Amino acid sequence: MTQPYDRQPQETDSAWVAFQRLRDHDLPRPSLADHARDVGHPAASVRRWADLWNWQGRFLAWDRNLDQRRQNAAESALEEMTRRHIELAQQAQRIVAMAMSRKLKTLEESEFADLKANEISRMLDVAAKLERLSRGEATEIPGQAAGYEKLSDDDLLQLDKIRKKL
Repeated sequence: MTQPYDRQPQETDSAWVAFQRLRDHDLPRPSLADHARDVGHPAASVRRWADLWNWQGRFLAWDRNLDQRRQNAAESALEEMTRRHIELAQQAQRIVAMAMSRKLKTLEESEFADLKANEISRMLDVAAKLERLSRGEATEIPGQAAGYEKLSDDDLLQLDKIRKKL
């Protein structure tokens, strides 16, 4: 099936080449008079071809075709990027799970005392966000602190003291 931007039946070689060169020109396309000079044809001939062969409609169809191709390419690239990111995230999670498993096996009670309050709050914040993301929930609540960022140093010290008692 012939597309509007393809060569049309009975379109002359000269008209086709003139159309094709203008169709493929960078946007914005030059005027018909400027294009006629570029292709070496009289401006009247180029105007007649443009009217006879509906160049404006064909340019529009061509531009839509190119735009659709670009959109498809962008969607494909986005899908590929998403797939790669998911794969990398899963690999990173496996590494973290292995490291945490090893750490838990060798962790001594005294090492818990070495953890700082801000380290504990950061771990809790990251773990909570990961769980919320996994469940399809928002990770932030508008108007509220996302984690322990708004706690003062005194608050974090108190939290550390409570942790030590546990």
